[in-house]
Amino acid sequence: MTSVDVSKFSAEDLVALDRINQTIKELSNEYNLRAVLLTSSAFKDVEYLNNQLDLVLENFYADAVPIKSMVRSNPGVMLLQNGKVIMKWSKKSFPSKEVLAEKYLKQQ
Repeated sequence: MTSVDVSKFSAEDLVALDRINQTIKELSNEYNLRAVLLTSSAFKDVEYLNNQLDLVLENFYADAVPIKSMVRSNPGVMLLQNGKVIMKWSKKSFPSKEVLAEKYLKQQ
């Protein structure tokens, strides 16, 4: 999961992030996943977001420019396996738990 600036999230972005977070929580029970939030936001903004949504994501900070180049969506999700980008999604195209499990996780 990546985000350039969480302080600029709309209500729609928060709903999408909550859906993504819940999906990751459910998948984490069945698969060995490591989920991170890569952001250029201030620590206090990310901490507030963590408290509001009970995120399962580890927080990492980076400059906004490379994040924008990598993901092209705020928020967006990248699936990596052994350092290789498998797939990227915007908040609107992020698939269901079932699709993720069937198409990307059961192969592992």
